[in-house]
Amino acid sequence: MSKLSRRTLVTSAATLPALAVPALASDTMAANPDFKLLQMGAKLKILIGEYLALEERENRRHAAWEAACVAAGLPDKPGRLSDDNYRAYQAKRSSLRAYSAEDEEDPENPDGWVALQNKITDRLYPLVDKILSCKAHTLAGLAVQAEAISCHHNESAAVEEGTHAEHREFIEAVCAFLNYKPMLTRPLAF
Repeated sequence: MSKLSRRTLVTSAATLPALAVPALASDTMAANPDFKLLQMGAKLKILIGEYLALEERENRRHAAWEAACVAAGLPDKPGRLSDDNYRAYQAKRSSLRAYSAEDEEDPENPDGWVALQNKITDRLYPLVDKILSCKAHTLAGLAVQAEAISCHHNESAAVEEGTHAEHREFIEAVCAFLNYKPMLTRPLAF
């Protein structure tokens, strides 16, 4: 039988809590009744971040194009034109659309903006539905659902502007109660 030295005992004892922490942390997280809901919430925030970054990129590109149109004497609202003249006017505006190196269309997404939006929403809305099908047991879980319902409501608000005012007020009241500000505070642009 080997002899256990005091130094070995002290060193071993000192490492035991450090080894136990990851196990305790994962057990504590898994014991949280909203653990899966919180995991989905983290994924939701990533998708919303992707959407907001894409939207910002498109807004910069669109603002540059509008500035070029105005500089060329082709403002967005030209006044009264016949259908044929309006189409010709819009064709002139479209010919000024140029892309910077940063804003060039993605070669893997030939449809550009719409294809990129669809890649996000194809992942976003099923996740929102899954989050909303859960029952929150904690305030943190409810905050995840508040974010998800904001996404869901923004989709319907974009389609039916002015309707669902009571839904928006309820969502805002829940967010105020939670002291939580959703990442999306306006209708999605797609």
